[in-house]
Amino acid sequence: ASYRLVPPTAMRNGDFSGVRDARTGELFALRDPMSVILPNNQIPLARLSPQAVEFLRFTPEPNTQAGNQNFINTPISAVATQDNFTYRLDHNLTSNDALAFRYVVNSTKEKGTPYWGNDQRDNDARTQNLAGTWTRMFSSSVVNEARFGWNDMTEDEIFGTTKKPEFDIAGFMQLPLVSRLPEDYGPPSISISNGRDGGYSVFNLQRQIGPRVRANEVYNFNNITSIQRGKHFLKIGVDFVQRGFTFEQARNARGTFEFDGTYTGSSLADFMLGYVKYAEINPDHTHTDLKALWQSYFVQDDWKVISNLTVNLGLRYDYLQPLFDSQGRMANIEQDGLFVTKLVTPETAKYPRMVRGDKNNFGPRVGLAWRPSFSQDFVVRAGYGIYYNHIHPNAPFGMTESSQAKGSYQVNGAVSGTPTVFFNDPFSSAVSPGLQLNAVPSNDPDYRDAYIQQWNLTLQKKIFGGFVVDTGYVASKSTRLSVTLPAMNRPFGTVDPRTPGLPSINARRPNPTFTRAIQGDKSIGNANYHSLQLRATRRMAMGLNTTTAYTWSKCLSGPSDIGA
Repeated sequence: ASYRLVPPTAMRNGDFSGVRDARTGELFALRDPMSVILPNNQIPLARLSPQAVEFLRFTPEPNTQAGNQNFINTPISAVATQDNFTYRLDHNLTSNDALAFRYVVNSTKEKGTPYWGNDQRDNDARTQNLAGTWTRMFSSSVVNEARFGWNDMTEDEIFGTTKKPEFDIAGFMQLPLVSRLPEDYGPPSISISNGRDGGYSVFNLQRQIGPRVRANEVYNFNNITSIQRGKHFLKIGVDFVQRGFTFEQARNARGTFEFDGTYTGSSLADFMLGYVKYAEINPDHTHTDLKALWQSYFVQDDWKVISNLTVNLGLRYDYLQPLFDSQGRMANIEQDGLFVTKLVTPETAKYPRMVRGDKNNFGPRVGLAWRPSFSQDFVVRAGYGIYYNHIHPNAPFGMTESSQAKGSYQVNGAVSGTPTVFFNDPFSSAVSPGLQLNAVPSNDPDYRDAYIQQWNLTLQKKIFGGFVVDTGYVASKSTRLSVTLPAMNRPFGTVDPRTPGLPSINARRPNPTFTRAIQGDKSIGNANYHSLQLRATRRMAMGLNTTTAYTWSKCLSGPSDIGA
């Protein structure tokens, strides 16, 4: 439980005779810019804002008095639940054919803790995973394994008012422009503060943006053929992954309104009279539906050269197709080196999917295991490989989201004197906003996939007392990591702001078309990692093992590198 100050009952009915200065505790007289306040700080019921009166139906009346606080809530517990179900089916079709299927469902319901009741943020997530394998033995030396998989994660953010008609508060208040979608039902965000009487707490949601709905879906198919030929054990395979990401939400579906006592001296009196100091609303939903097909092909040979030496050779090719919105709703500010150039859409971009797809991702792999003939309890292992990583999903998401985002309807009331914005029609003077294309991020169209080189050398020796000791050098080097540059379009050079006739900051930007610093992503980051890894293992009696390990490592990367 916690205490708060809610609007007193008398003031909800227009009686401000008891209004006091929050700092001094002294009574004060309300200013009357519209000539509606009667003596003794009385506001006629007929002059109260219908929107304010309707809104306060959902804010509890005072129920206690503790200092200057007059309300204490009743704690409400919240129980989160998680359900898991696993189904498995295995079947041998013939002596050479085996099928295996697995279906896993996870349902997680995260429950928020409300303060007022029905103001909480809940989260309902459901994950499904379906996998199937068909293993076919053509002969004792040739085996084929085909696999398919489907993974789906759907997450719904749910407010305590979502899809509840009885909590369509913004609708009951008859506020213009508010979203009429059931998932957006709820109160506007109202701030009553900074007047001489201080601030008041009223019913509000714990998160104003949203509720959001997002999902990730992956389809996967791969096929691996294993062939034993003399001293060679070959694996040849393909892997296809269809990826999809969806996201939807509104930025400010029910509106934001501020009342600060500018006109009467009391923030609460301004609210009850409907004298708005600032209002903003942005009810439009943005939709993201990103898709990409990733392809991989590989061959691997485990070659037993002699009885005590095995060499592993392999080559993998990856084409990681850039994520692209299914409806082409994307925008980007392209780059030339460290300079931004122009705003583009898929029709005008340098590449059809906004960034170049990297088509030369060849990854060799080599390794060996050697047991010297002069020592049967000593093994040397070594390996090297190159692996590829694609651009972070945040980049295509930002290009899609920003291409649809509109500016908010915004109005500011007069800074003093007579109010000019009223609760019953707050956006009458607002300019209809357009697309905020000047807020689009910048991604290098020639972005390259990051690649990571990994190598290791491990010595294993059995020593006294039955201990097996491993001493290893493990390292990696990452190249072309994503780097976020926070201000690509800022002016260069140092100037004295007192210089007569100095051009404005925007006039001094490298590209004055964009009157702001632009956050940009480029694949120019690097990182390296080196480590010494020690481990001692001893097999004891009754199936008990003991292991002691120690790692000394050092990693260096840039401050803005992603994926290091």
